[in-house]
Amino acid sequence: MKVKIFSLIFFLALLFSFSFSYQTDCGIKITCLGESETACQISQGKAGAIIISFSNTIFHLEGKLFSRPVIFKSEPEGKIFYALLGADLEQAPGRYLLKIKITRKSGKMKKLFIPIEIKRKAYPVEYLTLPAEMVEFPKEIAMRVIKDNQTILSRIQTEPEIFWEGGFILPVPGKVTSPFGARRIINHKPKSPHSGVDLRAGVGEEVRASNSGKVALVYEGYLFGKTVLLDHGGGIYTLYCHLSQPLVKNGEMVKKGEVIALSGATGRASGPHLHFGAKLLDARIDPLSLIQVSKELEEELAKYQNSARASGF
Repeated sequence: MKVKIFSLIFFLALLFSFSFSYQTDCGIKITCLGESETACQISQGKAGAIIISFSNTIFHLEGKLFSRPVIFKSEPEGKIFYALLGADLEQAPGRYLLKIKITRKSGKMKKLFIPIEIKRKAYPVEYLTLPAEMVEFPKEIAMRVIKDNQTILSRIQTEPEIFWEGGFILPVPGKVTSPFGARRIINHKPKSPHSGVDLRAGVGEEVRASNSGKVALVYEGYLFGKTVLLDHGGGIYTLYCHLSQPLVKNGEMVKKGEVIALSGATGRASGPHLHFGAKLLDARIDPLSLIQVSKELEEELAKYQNSARASGF
């Protein structure tokens, strides 16, 4: 077996995020958490966040990005609305519009258009030469893999109810052994990029919920092995794979940090570890980015609240 690696670096990247704020001509303040101090910008495969604040109470706010609904949370007084955003690994770079519809208590409606820039992101590439029998699945296995993927995708929807609270957390403390987005070219044929991160975890190690949510699926697949899919509401899901034992059932509600499974090496795994993935509004995103941005969102909201108290709102 010949292995030729041109660019593959296994490391836990430090994620640098920036805050960009501006005020519209009608007094609406917009703050973006992403990768630029001068624009609302998100890289392919990364998460971002947006905060929209008003001087008066708003009855309802809804949004749409990439033709998909964006579900906003709000502070109790109805003056601050916020949402997590995500750009898929293969989302075409360019400028898009986050379309916002605002409904005031009077019933008056207003539309707002916020430019979102999607930036190209280069991910590591690994070139491998392997025997054909190690690469191509027999027909019955290939059909099983397709069925597994369809089963998981069928449970991923954008529901208006939101369960997540505050920042997301790592499900296990282990180091990253395989990064998000790494692409493999095997025998000159491109394969699907790595849609999560692999975290070091021994057999039987406790796996914790990255945030509060509902168990959308407990399943055993050919590649992913024993798997738990959590629905955090608003189109945000996290995935936990290669488990030795799930400890939750379909439809069960869980709290952030609650033990939901034990890690293992089930499915097609070279050894014990946890594959940890995330989807945000149907976009495959780096779960480490989701953790970083959600924590920064939590900190930014605290600043807003402190500012509102100081100004007497």
